[in-house]
Amino acid sequence: LENLWILAADENIDVIVISESWYNENVLNNHVNIPGYNEPYRCDRQDGYGGVAIYASTKLNVRRCEPFEMGTVDNVCTKIEMIKHSVYVLGLYRPTKVSNPLFTAFINDFEEKVQNILSIISPTDVLIIAGDLNVHCNSWYVNPRASKTFGTQLVQVLDSLGLEQVLDCPNYFR
Repeated sequence: LENLWILAADENIDVIVISESWYNENVLNNHVNIPGYNEPYRCDRQDGYGGVAIYASTKLNVRRCEPFEMGTVDNVCTKIEMIKHSVYVLGLYRPTKVSNPLFTAFINDFEEKVQNILSIISPTDVLIIAGDLNVHCNSWYVNPRASKTFGTQLVQVLDSLGLEQVLDCPNYFR
């Protein structure tokens, strides 16, 4: 956490999304607070694995948007109100070993919640989706042995919603 404090201060970062936070009810906010940031908006898991945390600078007007959160994946949604627009930040984490029916439920839930956000935002508002969904797709440069089915489904949903993935290379290598 100390390295995160240094990075946040050195780079003047306004919002930090952590997937696989590994926080649970025993991890108190005063143990994971970052100076200059509000208390984290958290989605913890009982087992202490996974989870999501969003930290926002105290300079920002931010609130949690629970109606846009999903029950099928670890996630937190926040709304940052700026002078002329708002920024919605949706932080996600999906474990690697999830069955097809659970992934299908997640995809349906994801599509519905993102459509709900997109239906209320103005043309000047921004939606940022960040995190780790543990999926692969042929259009990404990843392990050729990894299953691509889930990634292809996710790309199809992103395309149907008019969204695009910014990362064009893997962020994890074995």
